Amino acid sequence: QIEARIARIWNELLRSGGEIDRDADFFALGGDSLLAVRMSFLLEEEFGVPVRIEQLAVKLSIAELARFLSSSDSLPVSPISDARLPDWLIDRLRGFLGNWPGTPALPDGLVRRVGAAREGIPVFWCMQHPEEAVGFERTIGTRFPSYAMRSGMFLLEYDTPLAEALADRYAEEIKQICPEGPLVIAGFCQGVNIALAVTRSLVAEGRQVRVLAAADCNFAELCGASPVPVPVALFAAVRSKFNPYRYFRYPEIGLRRLAPRGLRVEMIDT
Repeated sequence: QIEARIARIWNELLRSGGEIDRDADFFALGGDSLLAVRMSFLLEEEFGVPVRIEQLAVKLSIAELARFLSSSDSLPVSPISDARLPDWLIDRLRGFLGNWPGTPALPDGLVRRVGAAREGIPVFWCMQHPEEAVGFERTIGTRFPSYAMRSGMFLLEYDTPLAEALADRYAEEIKQICPEGPLVIAGFCQGVNIALAVTRSLVAEGRQVRVLAAADCNFAELCGASPVPVPVALFAAVRSKFNPYRYFRYPEIGLRRLAPRGLRVEMIDT
């Protein structure tokens, strides 16, 4: 059963579409270092076991992976629950947040409070890098109560139970930080994936999200067929591949069905 689950992940990554020899080497089958990193993330999601490729034998095979996952030194081999964020991911996320500005907004929390402003509508922004958090602190954090969330970059694949669990964790912390009143939820690039999920979760529980701010993202692809239940401010970089003017003559009209509560597009000269 373990080998079958590993083989399914390999088929997805390698697009082989057939049975894979349990002793075949991942790299000999067409894998590369980037695919190997993705594989480690998918294995962690599937089994709840932190996987480091460098811990394995020189030959990276399904059989070798199965032995590693079944060993007494690893965690129990079982699919992770979609109701809870696993401890290994929380530990890794906290490691990434170690050099971010601000402090945890809650004891043992993952959302960080940045900036000195205390008056106004709170802004919760999901981003990737500490440099982005520093910029957020210097700009928005001087004007509004500001909170930084980290995206799933180098942590997880989006549109998975693990990503949903991360968004749910952020939503729960936000409700504790701000028990009442309107909020602004925002995201940059990959962070929009999490920000959108957090927004949907909060709105479903009756919270007022004044606006979802989405910066430099493929907004149509992220929304899919599900309209956003709040007004949207879309910040698009002029030279970005996600510039909506590459696909729509009038983005406010072309994307209106995905933001029926209102859409404003602002171009950023970068």
